[in-house]
Amino acid sequence: MTRDAIKVILEQPPKTKIGIRDRFFMIFLYGTGARVSEALNVRLKDIEIATKDPFVRILGKGNKPRCVPLLDITVENLDYYLSVYHPNGLPEDYLFYTVIKGTKDCMSVANAERFIKKYGEAARKTCSQVPENVYPHLFRHSFGAHLYRMGFPLPVIAKLLDHESLETTEIYAQTDTEMINAAFREVEESLQSQNPLELKEKKWKLADEETLAKLYGLK
Repeated sequence: MTRDAIKVILEQPPKTKIGIRDRFFMIFLYGTGARVSEALNVRLKDIEIATKDPFVRILGKGNKPRCVPLLDITVENLDYYLSVYHPNGLPEDYLFYTVIKGTKDCMSVANAERFIKKYGEAARKTCSQVPENVYPHLFRHSFGAHLYRMGFPLPVIAKLLDHESLETTEIYAQTDTEMINAAFREVEESLQSQNPLELKEKKWKLADEETLAKLYGLK
């Protein structure tokens, strides 16, 4: 998802206690790149914010732990969220929880998927960049893609996302190629629409990684 799409989605939750929780959950997904199940399993004891570089411990696939830095904007929203949902700050409490019949427990994946889909549908009414189907994993994918475009090395992104193989992470490089090819096609279509009677042979060709490297002076 584009940053604009994410921004509009984050504007959808109502200014209620539930809305505060839903909005911060999406911020947490996007700010950490966590899988939805990983985010839901985070407990207060897994978060370290009283340090120079705040981070969260996340338990990934195969019970493999990793530490993910927390951005300033995530920490700011976390502080407010904790004041509303965790005034007592009990270490063993789940960061995200629901209360059913007086019992507090970990929020379900189905519940997270439900409200994220709802906010995605609402956001799409005002922003065409929002995908037709918004689900939790899109925030993780967007986290990785945006890090790549900011210049983060693929091995670093792989570590943050808990990818076992670098080949999995390379999809973000492919995404950039696809976006540039799409831009080329839009330019061509625009030019042809302006001169419908003078259609010429297509000048653009699909750009591969080597071509892109040359374009950006990397080779």
